[in-house]
Amino acid sequence: MQLYADTPDTFDHQTRDLGHILAAHASIVWNAVHRCEHMRTALGSRDIIGQAKGMLMERYKITASDAFALLSRLSQEDNTKLVDVAHRLITPNAYRG
Repeated sequence: MQLYADTPDTFDHQTRDLGHILAAHASIVWNAVHRCEHMRTALGSRDIIGQAKGMLMERYKITASDAFALLSRLSQEDNTKLVDVAHRLITPNAYRG
């Protein structure tokens, strides 16, 4: 947000202080919205990764830790986000041409 005037020295100290307060409140709201969006994304990713882990555990009879380690290794080998590897695993036809 920008506050400006057409002429120099339009804002006095009280007006500038009020502008700083307004900017601080806007910053707090912006950060809260950003954090909320990040949490929503993280929860969605967690569900996808959990589904992929469950599929690996059932298919290969491995522990949750081993399934996560396998997903992590695949992610590192492909240089792909873990959630993307998990998504490909649970929806294999989505990535085939």
